[in-house]
Amino acid sequence: MTTRSLLLFLADALLLRSSLHQKDNGSEHSLLLGDRIMNGEARWGNLTPQFGEISFIDGYWDWLEGLLAQNKDMLTAAKIYYVVFASLFTYDRNTNLIRSFCELWCPSTNSLHVPAGDVSISLWDIRVIGGLSINGTFYDEVVPSAKELAGFDKKDVPLLPSSCKYLFLAYHKIYCASGTLNVTTQDWVKFWFKNPSCYKKPPLRVQKKRSCEPRTSNNPTGFIGAPKPRSKDGEKVFDDLGIEKNVREETNLAAFLSCWLCMFVLPNKEAGQIRPGVFKVASMMSRGDRFSLAVPDLVSIYHGLREITSSPCPSKYGAAFPIHYLYGWLGQYYNSYFLPSSLKSNCGTRMVRLAGEKKVKHFTAQVASDLLKRTTPSTLSGLALSKQKQIDIRDHGIQSDSWSNYLISLRSSYLTLRRGSEHIIEP
Repeated sequence: MTTRSLLLFLADALLLRSSLHQKDNGSEHSLLLGDRIMNGEARWGNLTPQFGEISFIDGYWDWLEGLLAQNKDMLTAAKIYYVVFASLFTYDRNTNLIRSFCELWCPSTNSLHVPAGDVSISLWDIRVIGGLSINGTFYDEVVPSAKELAGFDKKDVPLLPSSCKYLFLAYHKIYCASGTLNVTTQDWVKFWFKNPSCYKKPPLRVQKKRSCEPRTSNNPTGFIGAPKPRSKDGEKVFDDLGIEKNVREETNLAAFLSCWLCMFVLPNKEAGQIRPGVFKVASMMSRGDRFSLAVPDLVSIYHGLREITSSPCPSKYGAAFPIHYLYGWLGQYYNSYFLPSSLKSNCGTRMVRLAGEKKVKHFTAQVASDLLKRTTPSTLSGLALSKQKQIDIRDHGIQSDSWSNYLISLRSSYLTLRRGSEHIIEP
C-alpha cells in the first residue's frame, strides 16, 4: 500500500507525486514545540492533556471477553486477535513524559529530535508493539452506497456481508431513541450487550512515585474462559432487527469491531462516538478479511502529533489519536513502564505488557526530558528481525508475513487515511 504512487488534488489539477517523498530543505529549520514554548509563542496551560485516551465503557470488557472466546479463529484469520485483546485493558501515562515527547517532536519530519539524531515511530513499530497488520486490504472509512449495501456481483455473491446492513439498522434504531445528533460508544455497547457486567469503572488515576509494579488492578486479568451464552434480552435484540440465526454471531462480532475501531484503533475528535463509516470494514473483518490497519493508525498518530505540536495551547487543543500506541513505543525504547512476568507478557503484542493501572514510572519534567535525549543508536535495533548479522532479502512476493511487513515498513513513502470527508496525507 505504501509503495504506490499518490494522487494529490491541488486546485482543479491532478498531479502524480512519487511515493518516495523528497526531503524539504526548509523542514530542518522548523521550530519545535519546545522552542516555541521558550520563545513565549506556546504554553501547555494547567490542564492535563488526554488526546484520545481510552475511557471505561460499562459492559465493553465483558462483551470482549466473550467474543475472544467465541471468535478466536475468525479474529486470527483477520490478523487482529491480539490487537483486539489489547483493548481489554487501560493504559496509563506520565504527563511530564508525554509533554516532553511533544516538545521534541518535529511535525515537518514526523520525528523526535534528540542529540543522537531523528527518531520516529515506524510502521514496523506499530506492527510489533501494537499488533496491527501492515499488509492487507486498503482501509477506507466511508459509508457504502445503497447499491453496494444490497447489491450482488456477477456470481450472485453479495457485495458486502449481510451483517453490514444490520449495523446500519441498529445505528438508526439507537439514533432515533437517543434524541441526540450522534450515537455514543456507551449507547452502542448497551444496545448489543445485555448480559450483566462484572467490571466496574476504575478509580481516578493519581500520579505518584513508585518503585515497582502495583499489586492490584481493576483491569481484567487477561484470562479468556469459555464463551457465555447470550441472555434472552440479548437474543431479543437480534429478533427485533430480523437477523437470521446463521449470521447472528458474525453480526455480533461486527458490532463489537465497529466500537473497537472507533474507540481503540482510530479515535478522532468526536471522542466516544460511533462512526457509520467503519461498518463496512467491521463487517468484512468479522468474516475473516484482513485489513492494513497499521497504515491509517500511524497516519492518525502523526496527524494528531502535528496538531498538538503546532498549537499555541496544546492542552486545550481537541486532538485525538490512538495515543496508547505511543505509550507502547515509549515503553519499548525508553523503559518507562514496569513490565510484568504474568500472563499478559505473552499475549502477542508488546504493548499489553505495560497495560493496567499505575504501571507507568514517575518522571519529573526535567528527568523526562533528559530520558528522551539519552537515545543511542544501540537501543534502536531492538525490534529488528536480524540483529547480529547482515542478510540479503529479496522482495519476490513469497516472503513470510513478518518479512513482508518488515520490507514494506523500510520504504520511505506517503501514508494516507480517508475518514468520511476527511483526507489525511503524512510523510
